[in-house]
Amino acid sequence: MGIEAQRVAVARFPEAEGRIILQEFTEIETGKGADALDRRPQLTAALSLARQVKCPVVVAKLDRLSRDVASNCRTDGPGVPFIAAELGADADSFM
Repeated sequence: MGIEAQRVAVARFPEAEGRIILQEFTEIETGKGADALDRRPQLTAALSLARQVKCPVVVAKLDRLSRDVASNCRTDGPGVPFIAAELGADADSFM
């Protein structure tokens, strides 16, 4: 899924759910590897903003956040839920 397709998927999500996007973050670093979160400054910035305003981070697909389940669990840290647009707002992080 390319960057533009991801943007379209995320843009459709708030329209369908009656929400708004506060800010867009585009990360080009890979989500692969145990240290992926450390190498992704845009994801770090998105998580920081989400903590400040107490909102979720929306990604197009779960594998765009990370391809590693353990990394996804670390990303979904205290106070920062994430939503995969393909799964919808009702899916929890374990799905």
